[in-house]
Amino acid sequence: MSVTINDKYIIDRQIGEGSFGKVFRAHHKTSREKVAVKINHGENDNIILKNEARIYTILADIKGVPKMRNFGMDGSYNFMVMDILGPSLLDLKNEYGNAENNTHNEKTLSLQTVLSLGLQMLRRIEDIHTKGFIHRDIKPDNFLFGSETHQHVLYIIDFGLTKKYCKYIDTDNSSSQDIEHISCETGKSIMGTERYVSVNVHDGLTPARRDDMESIGYVMIFLLVGYLPWSKSVSDSDSDSKIVSDSKSDSKSDSTTNPADIRHMKKRIGHWILENNLPTEYITYIEYCRKLTFDERPDYNYLRTLLLNLFKQKKFKVNNCFEWSTNTLS
Repeated sequence: MSVTINDKYIIDRQIGEGSFGKVFRAHHKTSREKVAVKINHGENDNIILKNEARIYTILADIKGVPKMRNFGMDGSYNFMVMDILGPSLLDLKNEYGNAENNTHNEKTLSLQTVLSLGLQMLRRIEDIHTKGFIHRDIKPDNFLFGSETHQHVLYIIDFGLTKKYCKYIDTDNSSSQDIEHISCETGKSIMGTERYVSVNVHDGLTPARRDDMESIGYVMIFLLVGYLPWSKSVSDSDSDSKIVSDSKSDSKSDSTTNPADIRHMKKRIGHWILENNLPTEYITYIEYCRKLTFDERPDYNYLRTLLLNLFKQKKFKVNNCFEWSTNTLS
């Protein structure tokens, strides 16, 4: 028996699970148009989904943020209807990655692909930061390519943990003096997905823009190498490793490694990068993010330049040619 939401959208199957709800593939019962529907129930989760819907509305004009089509309540469930997207970066790595010449037998993406993805990830996060928000849960699961006519556009999703970090941003002010920036607190529990959170978040500091940027660095390394040195198992779904400290979620870490050891390994990621003969630009990238002060605006152009310089060194073309380019992503 099929389930219909809001008497309009017929649920087909579950396709994912976000911070506070399950995501289903559905279609409009009249037009047959395919959509994604996020559903949850419970008072606390409903409040969070309402906030997420509000954020989608605010970010609606940003390229790479899916359009929210509908939001409301059906019985005891809150629902949010969005554009249907294609596969996530984790899906694509697992399906099209190359495990040859990898001593850990883990699938990896090419350096050219990872650099191209990095440029799009940086742009998405910069645009979100410009709106005054930080994402706080950067991971491969939360970056998806568009379907059909937008197969080369990388989208970002899951704003369940997203938070406003300042009231107003002066984009013309290079000194980064944003108005009413949130204050930095200590003793905070880990917020986000442990595998990708920054060292500062491990240290109990309030997340800020610098932490989103550091997380992107870990995502790029994960896609390039196939794993991270502190991961229990790279084949596990990253969705299972979320830690949410300011909610009543039962989510927990999937890592058997002591959090203190994870932090120590992240602190030494530069040595690991050298030992594995990865481009030193990744060391520069992560060290730059860690040196940012709490309320400092990252130099997004500088970080893009690091990646573009690697393009030039390797004589890559800046294009949308990925391992899966000859395959349909819809």
